[in-house]
Amino acid sequence: MPCPAAHAAKIAQAAASAWWKTHGTSRDEIPLGVVAALALTTRADPAGPDPASLILDANRDEIAALLRRIWTLFAITRPELSIRTGPFAEWLDDPSDAQLDGARATAGAVIKAGQLKLTADRRAQEVDLLGHVYQELRNPRAGKARGEVYTPTGLALAIARMTLTGAEPGQSICDPCAGTGGLLLAAARELRSQGTDPSSMHWYAADIDLSPSPAWPSTCTYGISARTSWWARRTRSPRPTGQPGPYPSRSQHSNGTTRGSPSPASSRPSAC
Repeated sequence: MPCPAAHAAKIAQAAASAWWKTHGTSRDEIPLGVVAALALTTRADPAGPDPASLILDANRDEIAALLRRIWTLFAITRPELSIRTGPFAEWLDDPSDAQLDGARATAGAVIKAGQLKLTADRRAQEVDLLGHVYQELRNPRAGKARGEVYTPTGLALAIARMTLTGAEPGQSICDPCAGTGGLLLAAARELRSQGTDPSSMHWYAADIDLSPSPAWPSTCTYGISARTSWWARRTRSPRPTGQPGPYPSRSQHSNGTTRGSPSPASSRPSAC
């Protein structure tokens, strides 16, 4: 099997190519949502039908029904995140023919590129798959206008190593410019290498463009979502949207990753 990073890049290229050829360059939340939905799925019965074959044989209406089911189950199990992942599924309420064709083409392309094999590989926890897809789909001009700069995986891992040495369970990790969540995933990888369960930490992320964002399903895929709070930096006060938890009162900041001790509940910023 190819290295997970190279495999993720191949899947991202396949998704973008299929979407652009079938639909065009707009509505990138649809192909991104297709990849995110498939990343959240697992094979329930090892002796059952091959899900890859089922998806490849499905028509566009069956693909749409599958996506509705996945996002409905996600909303039931993670209701605090459903408002932010809504754009990945809301197009299914009244899809156009072009959107249905594009979603089916995208699903088929990423399955052929081996997405289910990648997401079933434990090593995939070290790869920001949705970040790769997001960057492949994103209009470069739009990203420049928003000041978006994707942090390469190697650099993200170096930042995590520099800031998380000696991290202890219960401390807080914050990325004030979360984007696709790559720095958070690098932090989770570094914690695992130290023998620390990422779910034992409190996670915080902020950005100006968090909806739709691949960061939410990414944190679910990589096991750090249970204590993750998100807010969009559009006003002076943050708007927490995830599980409640203490906010950092003391921090050590380095290039977008913050680690600090939790503060008492009375000092939490109020929701706006």
